[in-house]
Amino acid sequence: MARDFVVKHLPSVALIDQLSAVRAVVEMVSLVCRLGAVALADDRRAKI
Repeated sequence: MARDFVVKHLPSVALIDQLSAVRAVVEMVSLVCRLGAVALADDRRAKI
């Protein structure tokens, strides 16, 4: 019985894991973009 439950719900668990992995990647990319924007702003200020 427990095995049937696991087999039926395995795809949804895998999907949730995939979504959380994608979300983590998106957060990392946005963080890098923010850091890049801050570094770029600092460079512009330094030149001025």
